[in-house]
Amino acid sequence: MDEVVGAGGINLNLNDYANYIEKLRNKSLLTKESHELIFKPISMNMELHSEDLKILLDKESS
Repeated sequence: MDEVVGAGGINLNLNDYANYIEKLRNKSLLTKESHELIFKPISMNMELHSEDLKILLDKESS
């Protein structure tokens, strides 16, 4: 099998996918403004409903 199938029924061969990834990484696929908007870091201020999750709130990840 030499195709990647996405959830929306996207069919592409591996060469096309590799070219897409390369252009995305090299920032040559989108305009600078679009790339910055899409990959802008976000803050996820999530509300914690479980006591199990609340104890992890201030812990450092390892």
